[in-house]
Amino acid sequence: MRVLPALLVLGAVPAVSQATVFNWAFDRIWGDGPNPDGSPPWARIVIRDWAPGVVRLELANHTQIGSGNFITRLWLNIGGNSSSVHRVTGPDETPQYIAGMTYDQNGFNGPASLCGFELTANFWTDHQNRLTAPNVAIWYLQGVNLDALDFNYFAATRNGQTTEVAALIHIQGIGFNNMDSTWVYAIPGPSALLPFLAGLIGMRRRRRR
Repeated sequence: MRVLPALLVLGAVPAVSQATVFNWAFDRIWGDGPNPDGSPPWARIVIRDWAPGVVRLELANHTQIGSGNFITRLWLNIGGNSSSVHRVTGPDETPQYIAGMTYDQNGFNGPASLCGFELTANFWTDHQNRLTAPNVAIWYLQGVNLDALDFNYFAATRNGQTTEVAALIHIQGIGFNNMDSTWVYAIPGPSALLPFLAGLIGMRRRRRR
């Protein structure tokens, strides 16, 4: 398990002529938690190729503006043949929202029975730097053979069953006195896959390594 450092400064424009882009909507509740304030989707994440071995991620809070709902954590799957994933410095990143990131193959459990996530991102919970609506957190990851398709996996349960969860977030500050919290997940659909690269494959099943 390794905390991801910021090591490399990237250029201001993408260094790839063709890019895979995923735009996933967080619009489903995992478990029996309350709905965040506002209408779904309550958040979106955009994952795209930026340079060889580098991926740009953008997480936007779409809960009701002024509600006080804020994103505290993100879980992502990273499959394929990628390795040595770490955070790098990008031209438009927003470090004021990001408390830290950790990468570990199949190292992180989500709520209830979810398990085997590779990446967790933690966001600040102090009032000044909370990821509330309509704020957007942007960061970059680099890894050996890393590309956007490596995030296109379903999570698994502890008994080995594949779920429909591609990404998961935790949202706090919900409801009366902003005391409740919930887990919200994203399911990529055909309309969420933007085929900048010809011949893209469909959603991959989660593979244990």
